[in-house]
Amino acid sequence: VLSFMLDKVVFYSLNAVSDNVKTGQSIGKLNQYLDVKDSLDVCLYGSSKVNHNIDPSVFNQRSFNMGLNRRSIACASALIKLLPKDKPQLVLLQLDYLDIFSQEYSGEDVLALTPKYHRDKIIHNEINKARPNSVLRDFFWSQDYNGFISSIIKNVISPNYDYTTF
Repeated sequence: VLSFMLDKVVFYSLNAVSDNVKTGQSIGKLNQYLDVKDSLDVCLYGSSKVNHNIDPSVFNQRSFNMGLNRRSIACASALIKLLPKDKPQLVLLQLDYLDIFSQEYSGEDVLALTPKYHRDKIIHNEINKARPNSVLRDFFWSQDYNGFISSIIKNVISPNYDYTTF
């Protein structure tokens, strides 16, 4: 019982801290996207090819580049599913032909969204498709932040850009 309670205290504390992070590739860009996704006209998704090579401002000021390094179809698909269903938006998706036709592609790039696993039903379902749920994940929620804590701390202490102009 103590372990369960301590885990929830850690989880909700990490949520409170990480929700304020708006810089960095691991959690900041995702938080920024979640804040603006409902107001966007144009959304760009894909891997580092999109992330580093497309300036969303060429479309209009309500555009967002959600390209993420080392991410592919599964991650982009989950992010697209988070868009509002009743608002027309232009969605541009870069697909890597190596992933489309690869027998080895498992969709585990969606695990980049793990910090939102216990907070968003769509992300929860998409991650479960890539990696079936474990009993430990249901019990210890703070493990959602494994691999993200150092980036969160770094971007809380020293954000590397002004996200409002990003």
